[in-house]
Amino acid sequence: MGPYKILNSTFDRGFSVHPFIFIPKWTETQGIENSYEAHERTHCGRQKNFFYGLYWIGHYYVSKSFRFQEETLAYITQVITRLAPITKPSERAFLKTQIISEYAGEMATEYRGMCTVDQAIKALSAGVP
Repeated sequence: MGPYKILNSTFDRGFSVHPFIFIPKWTETQGIENSYEAHERTHCGRQKNFFYGLYWIGHYYVSKSFRFQEETLAYITQVITRLAPITKPSERAFLKTQIISEYAGEMATEYRGMCTVDQAIKALSAGVP
């Protein structure tokens, strides 16, 4: 998806404004930088260009339903990326449940009340094969 510029960030959370993706340094030590980047690439792809990206960000901050929709898509991509190297079906199923639960907790707590944990689990589970 597009020629993006990946930049290290000193912030705790990543963010993107097309074509810039800011990835926190801590993701490297956690071994999740690829999935985190995939999450932000999803946002960048949805933003299309810099000017629409500015509109997208404004809409993101004022609309809980839009924010939930966009984060659901980005987290689905992130889960799929983290599961990609897992080939054993039982291990994949177990990790899928664990990762979805982890991300559902983030979605319910870190995004200004956009959803409950149950809503996030339902949305993520529906999108991850």
